[in-house]
Amino acid sequence: MAIVKFISEQDCQIFIDKELMGNVTADSLLKVTLKVGGYLIEVKNSEGVILKKYNLEIKPTDNQILQDVSGASSSIDDVLNHLKNAPTLVFHCGRALFCHNGKYGYINKRFEVVIPAIYSVANDFVDDKAFVVRDFPDGRKTTMIDSDGNIFFNRWFDYIGESDDTILLGIDNRIIVYSKSKCDKVAEYFNAGYDYKYPIVPVYKKEGVDEFYGFINFEGKEVVPLLFDRIWNYDGTGNAKLFYFGFYDTIDNIRFKLQNHLKYSENREINTFEDLLYYYLFPFNNYSYTDCNCLSYDIEIERINKKWTLTIHSCNLRKKDSGNETKIECDKVLYVGDGCYAYRDGLISTVVYLEPYKKITFDFSYIIPANIVYNNGTFDKIYKPDTFIFRKDGRYGLIDLKGNIIFNPIYDNIEIIHPNCYDSIEEAKVLATIKQGHYYSIANLSEGKIYLPFEYDEITYIEKSSKVNDCVFLLCKNKIYTLYSGIKCKIISDHFDEFILGPTNIVRKANKYGIIDDMGNVLSPIEHDNIFRIGKENYIIDDEDLYAFGNLGTEDLAFFEKGTIISILYSDEDDEIFLVGKDGKYGCIDRYGEIREYIIYDKIEVESKVSWSPAIFALNLYKNGEVTSHKLRLHL
Repeated sequence: MAIVKFISEQDCQIFIDKELMGNVTADSLLKVTLKVGGYLIEVKNSEGVILKKYNLEIKPTDNQILQDVSGASSSIDDVLNHLKNAPTLVFHCGRALFCHNGKYGYINKRFEVVIPAIYSVANDFVDDKAFVVRDFPDGRKTTMIDSDGNIFFNRWFDYIGESDDTILLGIDNRIIVYSKSKCDKVAEYFNAGYDYKYPIVPVYKKEGVDEFYGFINFEGKEVVPLLFDRIWNYDGTGNAKLFYFGFYDTIDNIRFKLQNHLKYSENREINTFEDLLYYYLFPFNNYSYTDCNCLSYDIEIERINKKWTLTIHSCNLRKKDSGNETKIECDKVLYVGDGCYAYRDGLISTVVYLEPYKKITFDFSYIIPANIVYNNGTFDKIYKPDTFIFRKDGRYGLIDLKGNIIFNPIYDNIEIIHPNCYDSIEEAKVLATIKQGHYYSIANLSEGKIYLPFEYDEITYIEKSSKVNDCVFLLCKNKIYTLYSGIKCKIISDHFDEFILGPTNIVRKANKYGIIDDMGNVLSPIEHDNIFRIGKENYIIDDEDLYAFGNLGTEDLAFFEKGTIISILYSDEDDEIFLVGKDGKYGCIDRYGEIREYIIYDKIEVESKVSWSPAIFALNLYKNGEVTSHKLRLHL
């Protein structure tokens, strides 16, 4: 509720969304308490002639607004006067758009404001209908209005996005594609957890008891066909993950494989994306597994007329027998991998563990195992079937092998993170990131525990942390970063304003930079003006009058004068040479900061690497218009 102070000697008529709230007289100072919303203020003289009109937007964050109706509020009149002389002004259904203070409204052909400028996005009227977008405390909303400003559907929808021809509305768990020109529904999908960041939207459709996932754009077109078991939100780089039969792939990889197939395949009968997906794009047609008893399993997957066949051939490698063959026909294969497979037939889903043999059934259309895999230091593996991820109506939950529901299916996604193996299976756990709405947490699937509140904007699993025998996550909340140990179940680092992942991590706090490792240990104090990563393991510390260069995990640092240019001259998996320059002259140093060529040359080029062990490079050294060939030896 906001208090509006009117300073004027005229009467004010107050409207909200075309509804007259009443007349107030501001003799010298009058306070009026208004609800949140958009108001059209009309200032009249004693004869009732309108002197000025303007829009007033009351937001929940407003405590008190001082409004002088005798002064600056005339800017809307300037806007209207400008429109009267605008040669490009076009009326649609008797209404034309105008913009005032960054918001949009509508005028009639008498240039009177009929719908206040309260919308952040507004479209032209078609058949007395137009889509408008408005900012609310809980996000941007959209709806359809008529030429008097009345709302169709009697509600506001989540604003997903729009193109020139279409607009996407979010309602409950659905995303509806509407045509702007016809104002009718073009398509409808289920929302697969869109995070409102990128113009590519994860959705799914239902066919019987199955759910098929893919991506659409703001035009409502399927940019990734709805064929997948699971998907993750697009991250802006083309690397959105897709899940099928227990295998992960990305949008970019699928496009690359598809292009290669169309270019090189001789089988032109299989040319639809669906057939390409099933037969070419994933490495699941044949799956092999050997257990600790030398029992070998080969699993073949076939798809004929949208029906599936699993062929499991087993044999004993020690006895060299031909083994047994089992065929399973089903409606859908759900998972193949880690010594087990899952499939659905009718309304029943089945998970089968190969060794030791165990068969578990569930009355869910989608289920995959959340296995603990214990490795005792040999090739032997023991599978502990504790819990299973299931899906119902596009939401994910957790169930145990007896059918007891641990997590209700209310989560947008559960992504398993595979930790290192532990000394005993009793200590092992399966950690996962879990998403609800726009926020993330971390869960222990083997124990059915959620470790963190759902308040983190992003949670990133640091894959390289395997070298420290821990599952380490980078948490981001309100653009503040910290490290979290999945083993210790606690935060293990300070809070930082910036976090740049790498072999070791660059962090910033209070405008100072430092280096920490994956466990939060400080390798370089957070006291430097700036730090740059260069090459695979080296950094440049920029402080006052010196550059410090080297691997900050060691004491091998080389110091150079301020203003020295350092860049990569050559880099491969084993060796790196760095270019150093000052005052137009260049030299080079090795990975330890040792100067190998003095800063006396006009230009240095690496012609080739002529030897790998020891590493020898052929250089071209330019000086005083002449070029000299030189061989640089880096290490023994």
